[in-house]
Amino acid sequence: MGKEMMIRRQEKVIAALLSTNTREEAAEKLGINSRTIRRYFTDPEFLERYNEATKGIISNSTEQIQKSLSPAITTLKAIVEDEDANIHARVSAARSLLEYGIRLTEINDIGARLDKLEEAISEE
Repeated sequence: MGKEMMIRRQEKVIAALLSTNTREEAAEKLGINSRTIRRYFTDPEFLERYNEATKGIISNSTEQIQKSLSPAITTLKAIVEDEDANIHARVSAARSLLEYGIRLTEINDIGARLDKLEEAISEE
């Protein structure tokens, strides 16, 4: 089998893997044996293409989540500030804002520390 044909087959496998929950489901979707997919995972070139594809999906998902943060925060703030809203909903919204605010602060602090460490290492 030619290299191009192998790459095309592997690309189909990658697409199936990204659109199903398990390797077995991907194999079934493609009408191939799951051992074939396991064998592909021993191929460094396949692994590289697969990892790049998953990184792309994760990056895209991260961007979508980041774009949703502002409307989500606005909604939670509106619930907290709505004196007519159910008290449990207000408390839950306030708790969510506090928890996520603390997490984001911690993550930003860790990022800043990491940047300083990397800068110090590169100066050595």
